[in-house]
Amino acid sequence: DGGMTGTVVQISMSSVTISGFTITNGCKNMTTHGINVDGQPNIPISNVHIRQCIIKNNFGGIRFNYVTDSSIDDCVIHNNSLCSITIYLSSDNVNVNNCLIKDNGDKKQHPGGICIDGIFYQCSHIRITNCTIENNSFEGISISRSNHIEIYNNEIIENSERGIFINGIAGPISNILVHNNIITKNGEGN
Repeated sequence: DGGMTGTVVQISMSSVTISGFTITNGCKNMTTHGINVDGQPNIPISNVHIRQCIIKNNFGGIRFNYVTDSSIDDCVIHNNSLCSITIYLSSDNVNVNNCLIKDNGDKKQHPGGICIDGIFYQCSHIRITNCTIENNSFEGISISRSNHIEIYNNEIIENSERGIFINGIAGPISNILVHNNIITKNGEGN
């Protein structure tokens, strides 16, 4: 329990596994998350695995910056004010599997689903599989400045604007594969 004082779990080194925790009550400002994994340019963090955790009531759920060869599995991520999972800044080879992602975002200005954005450098080789992504603000999954993204065997339902948003305006994007998903009732809340 972060006691509303800041990020609950900060990871700044490789080879870390977090399993079986409830991560809650991170401070409600733009720089805090339930779990923040923060590498540096040319010094990525690798081999971070988050499993069977509940991440709730934080500003952002999980954030990966400059992270490679890592995974988020079997987690429940709900009622965070910002994105449930943010994969940023040249992150590569990240798997998100079998997660329930529900009721994230604030319905006014902050998205709640999974956000993948390379910003300065493209994120690549990100796989989202076997997840239920439901009732989040704006998009269930938002992708920009990224390549080699695969989204399959997910249920993406009842997100406030779109199920999946692939945004090529923000910067280069390529090789996005979306298959075998159920995408329904998105945008019906507006």
